[in-house]
Order: sequence, then structure tokens, then C-alpha cells
Amino acid sequence: MSINISKLISKANNSKEFIELKKYYKRMSFMQIAGCSRLELQHSNFIAWLLNSKSDHELGFIPIIKFLSMIAICKENEVNQGIDYEEDFLNLFINETFDITDVSIETERAVSKDKKDSKKRIDIEILVSAKFNKENKILPIIIENKVKSKEHDKQTKYYYEWSKKQYDDEEYLKPIFVYLTPNIDDEPECDEFIRISYQNLIDLLIEPLYYFCKDEHSKIMIEDYLRCLSYTSIDLMKKEKGDIIMGYSPKELKLLHEFWDKNKDLMYAVAKSLEDDETIDEEEMKKIKPIIEGINVKDYSKYEFEGNIYNKRRLVLAVVKSYVDKNPDITYAELLKIFPDELNDKKTLGVIRKISEINDNTRYFTSEAIKLADAEVAICNQWGKLNISIFIDKAKENGMRITKK
Repeated sequence: MSINISKLISKANNSKEFIELKKYYKRMSFMQIAGCSRLELQHSNFIAWLLNSKSDHELGFIPIIKFLSMIAICKENEVNQGIDYEEDFLNLFINETFDITDVSIETERAVSKDKKDSKKRIDIEILVSAKFNKENKILPIIIENKVKSKEHDKQTKYYYEWSKKQYDDEEYLKPIFVYLTPNIDDEPECDEFIRISYQNLIDLLIEPLYYFCKDEHSKIMIEDYLRCLSYTSIDLMKKEKGDIIMGYSPKELKLLHEFWDKNKDLMYAVAKSLEDDETIDEEEMKKIKPIIEGINVKDYSKYEFEGNIYNKRRLVLAVVKSYVDKNPDITYAELLKIFPDELNDKKTLGVIRKISEINDNTRYFTSEAIKLADAEVAICNQWGKLNISIFIDKAKENGMRITKK
């Protein structure tokens, strides 16, 4: 056992992924250097800068359009199912069928002149002026941003009641309330708030905006911000001190997936060798047990899509087929842009491949080939619990509604 582990460790230390991860974690973001990487106000200020159409990133209204799309997608999450918003209205956000004329953003928005309530300030208030369904309206968005702290003094309930008076005019639409946290399982006091995680923010807003951005300075700022959202090292003790992981950048997540995929035998061997070690205290063993139990446990999750239930493999096939059915003239190159290889951590397999280019039929649904305008393709059937979540997020970006059962 020790010889095998020694070889596995040597393999891991010399792997390209390990070297790249060491480089990534060695570099600190400006917010980390300044000691403010976990302060809510600084994160609220960055988000406000990103969403403001007048900011120097020169993205105009694109950020707020993508933000509204993200809200509609996250509304489909099971933790947000009870919140009452009209489906047709949310579809406007997903399909981006509205015309924005102005965006007003304020951080630390005071909601009362009463000294007793002087500490009650909305983290981010956004007022979106736009033409929704041929009507000029103002859409208020209230964001309660939580990083380390939990909700206190029933803030969300207070803001919800305040908004009823503040936006009680026919020029306003029903406000949207957002509860932004690193952990989507954290519950607000007021159940009218849509829960959105920082990982949602990265996947559905920040990453897409990075590719829209043409200004190099702004791209550097976005990259720097993404770096500060996770650890600067793999020191688990930091989590106990409150230095929580807020989210993973696409680059970091890709490296971690690749490292895991190539070195899970090492992870398992180390965890297994410690399983019966009586010198390990109870708290530490609680951390080790889930690793042992989870590494080789199969994931039998099912997903609902367009009224049918699928496993992971069949879900990918159904989603791509549905997209092609709705876009019958789409070419292979165009479909690759919608479902790029990077969605599958086994990137050499990708999501789609031309039938003529497939060497291993067992890894693709070759018997259920899909005809495009210029090619016949098959869908990859190699999907696990890590890469399926990335694929689902991308599908939702393109208006697909998928629910985990």
C-alpha cells in the first residue's frame, strides 16, 4: 500500500494540473492583499460597478440584461420554487426581449431617517427603466448580500415591507428580491427573496461578461475579482476561521476537475488508509468519512426536462436534440459554440462529435445520431456528477428548464 501511495504522490506532484494549481493559488488578488476579500461592502461595490451601465467597462446594458437572465434561471432552483413571479415575465429575462433605457444603482441604500433604524441599509438597490411588454416601467431589485454574517434583526422582512410603500406607484413593477450568499442553502427570514449563490453569479453573469468585455483593464479587474472568491491556499483551517469559499472561477474549477480526475486513486488510497486510524480525533474523522464514502459512490440523480425524466446521459442527449429541433438550420460549428467541448471535463470527448470523426462508438449515442444542416453528429454519453452540473448551467443559459428530481 505504501509503495502504491508513494508512486501516486509522485505522479500527482509532477502533474501539469498540480503545477498549475500551485501557480494559481500563489498569486493573490488585490482584495486579498488589502485584507478585504470577505467584506460585504467591497463585494457589493464590485457588483454595483459591474452592473452599472455607466461604468468604465463599456459593456453598457449587457450586464444588467445578463443579471436579469440569471435571476430567471435561478428562480427554477428548487429552493426558489415557492416564490411567486409570473412565468411569462421571467421568460422576458431569459429571452432578453425587453428594451432598457436606464439603470440606477445605489449601495448601502438608507431606508429610514429614524435613528433606531439607521443601521438598516439595503446592500444594493437597482432601478431598471425599460419597456416590458410594450409598457415603460421601472423594475426595482433589492439585493441583500451576505458573505460571512447571517441575517439579523429580520432585515429581509423589513426591506420587503419598506418596498411596498417605496414602490407603491403604477410606474413601478413588482420588485425582485435577491438573497446573495456563498451558500444557496442559507435561508432569508423573508421567503420572497430569490436565493442566489456566488457560484451562480460567477457561472451566469461574471464569466459571460468576461467574454463580452473588450476593454483589457476591465478584463484584468474581473479576473482579479474571481481569484479572490476562493482560497489563496488549500489550508482547510482557514475555513474554520471564517475564510469561506465564495465560489470558483472557471479556470480554477477546470484545473481542480482535471486534477481530481487524474488523481482520485491517490485521494481514495490516502483516505482509506486513515479510515481505521485510532489516533485521528473524532472531528477530523467526520471530514474523512464523507470522502471515503463519496469517491466511488455512483450518482443516480434524475432530471426532468420538457415533461420527461432522464438520467445524466440521456438528459444531455435530450437537451441537444431539443435545441436542434428548435434550430433546424444550425451548423456543426454553430452548435459547438452553444455546447463547447469544455462543458465535459473529459474534454477530448466533448459534447458533440461528427459521426465521421468518432473512433469509439461506446462513448457516444451513435445509434441516435442527429442531423444538422451540414453534418451528422452523435452526443457523448460520458457524464458524471461533476461535469453534468456544468452542462446543465450552460443549458439553462440557453433557456432550457431542467429540474433535479
